[in-house]
Amino acid sequence: YLPLRAIMESLGAKVDWDDEQKAAILDCLGQKYIFRLKEPFGVFAEGSEQPIIKNEWFTMNYKMIDDRIILDNRVMNGFVSLMNANLSIDTSNLLIEINNK
Repeated sequence: YLPLRAIMESLGAKVDWDDEQKAAILDCLGQKYIFRLKEPFGVFAEGSEQPIIKNEWFTMNYKMIDDRIILDNRVMNGFVSLMNANLSIDTSNLLIEINNK
């Protein structure tokens, strides 16, 4: 699991919190995504009612730790690709590498 804000901001995305929606708002190269942590759960492109990550899969692949969203590596890799980058994890050496495509 990896921290959403730290990884995305390191790539230049803007990350805000909307307390009313209980959602992280990500601005990735001009496209906004809403990462909702209350009904309806999921990740939505701004203005869309259809989640790009479905409820059931989404709720099993994130955690909240100290008010921070921590994502499963597969989900994080999807977000990193929105910033035209690749994510690789070396678990044996405890390294995370992010490269621009």
